[in-house]
Amino acid sequence: MVKVRVMGTPDDIKFFMKLLANNKYLEIESMSDIYDNAGTRTYKRAYANVIPKVKG
Repeated sequence: MVKVRVMGTPDDIKFFMKLLANNKYLEIESMSDIYDNAGTRTYKRAYANVIPKVKG
């Protein structure tokens, strides 16, 4: 399993999480809500646990 932290605007985070969820080589074990980042109102963060479907 790989733990992923994504930072960006809420729209960018939602877009990237959809890319992860629709990738045929990955399985999303869990995704967090979007959280505030300290020191900025523009950028947020979210987390995902990702499992590779293909071992290389």
